[in-house]
Amino acid sequence: MVSATALTDTIPLFDDGAHGDGTAGDGTYGGVFTRVKQPGSYDLRVVADGIDNDDRPFTRIAHLSYFAVPEATPALWDPDGDGLPSRWEVRFGLNPNDPNGIHGAGGDPDQDLLNNGAEFDAGTDPRVR
Repeated sequence: MVSATALTDTIPLFDDGAHGDGTAGDGTYGGVFTRVKQPGSYDLRVVADGIDNDDRPFTRIAHLSYFAVPEATPALWDPDGDGLPSRWEVRFGLNPNDPNGIHGAGGDPDQDLLNNGAEFDAGTDPRVR
C-alpha cells in the first residue's frame, strides 16, 4: 500500500477461505489492511509474484483506489483503548470492552506466539493458528 507520503506496506494474502478470499484452495487470494485511520483517498498498487503450474515465474500488477471514511464516533472505534478496533474484536469473538487477558492487544487466544495486536496488523485470525 502506498500512502500520500509514498510509504509502502506489505499485506499478506491468503487462499484459506478466512480472509475474504472465497474458499480455501480456490486460487483467489485475500488480505485485510486495517491500518488506515485517516479519512481520504488511497491508491493501491497490488503486485503478485509467484510460480505458475508450469514452473514459470509470473508477476501480476493491478492499480486500485478507494476512499476511507472514519467511524461515526471515534469512541466506538476502540472504547477499551487497547488499540484494536471494536469491529475487528467482535468479528473474531473478542470482547471490545475488555483490554485485558486474551481480549486485549497483548492476548494470544490461539497460542501461536502472535498477540492480538500482531494478528490485527497482519490481517490474520487471532483464534486460528
